[in-house]
Amino acid sequence: MAAFCESPRFPACPNFGYVSDPEYKVVITRRASGVEKRNRVWLRPLIRGTVTVGPRLTAEIEELLEWWHALGGMARGFRFWDRVDYKSTMNMAQAVANTDQPLVETTTPGIYQLTKRYQVGIDEDDLPLYQDRYIYKPVSGTVVLSGAGTVDYKTGLVTGASPGTTWGGEFDVPMRFDSGFPVEIVQARIESVTFALQELRMTGETG
Repeated sequence: MAAFCESPRFPACPNFGYVSDPEYKVVITRRASGVEKRNRVWLRPLIRGTVTVGPRLTAEIEELLEWWHALGGMARGFRFWDRVDYKSTMNMAQAVANTDQPLVETTTPGIYQLTKRYQVGIDEDDLPLYQDRYIYKPVSGTVVLSGAGTVDYKTGLVTGASPGTTWGGEFDVPMRFDSGFPVEIVQARIESVTFALQELRMTGETG
């Protein structure tokens, strides 16, 4: 991924209001009878976010404004801590373990991608319903493997692992600004700001 701020992580201001909105692109065609045809275009979702800071949190807003300018607005990505989903566990209150999630082999033999699997139920063919999410930005020092292997914390790739190796740990989401930075001024004071974020699709990933 080009133009990415690897460190530090996007500011974790304690007074953020944040909406996390994962989206799958699904094209729905409805006939006159009401019967639907659903075509899933994206294999994996993209997370969209809306952040609100304020009222009257001047220091936090000024810090974010510095980020906005330093990164050139929408031009550069960054690590974002999505408190909705940032661990290999399904319950964010649980401690991670090296048996939490699978590694998925890439198209390069012997190279694996950290992956989080979401699974529930079976389909009409009695096959398990699951979704694999690739983890590209694990948090440095948090990943534990069930066997040998070396983790690249910038890509989520693991080398030197064996088939069947599992992992646990924490991860960030690669995001960018997806709007302007409209600061509200009330009575000559910085009052609040609301702006949008957008997850970045990694280079080479088809969706």
